[in-house]
Amino acid sequence: MKRPDYILKLRDMRKQVQKEIEYIPRGDDNQNTLRQLYWIFRMRSLGKKPFEYKGKTKEEILKICIMMIQEEEPDFEPKYDKTVFRMGLWKRT
Repeated sequence: MKRPDYILKLRDMRKQVQKEIEYIPRGDDNQNTLRQLYWIFRMRSLGKKPFEYKGKTKEEILKICIMMIQEEEPDFEPKYDKTVFRMGLWKRT
């Protein structure tokens, strides 16, 4: 059975997410939590195991991670390269 296009090998997944996370800088505790959540959810979104966010884009995953942190820390202002993560305007709910 052929793998769907969005499913990558583990090695390729790690390389891709490592490149992406370079554009989310380290920082304070919340910023570092953002990086951790992004790594976990992005890897799962690219993997073959069932997951709620499977097949989502890097922007969608980053938005989900930001919103999770902002639920607890409403004043959190995430830092990320907006030329890489083209999220446009979105409103916190």
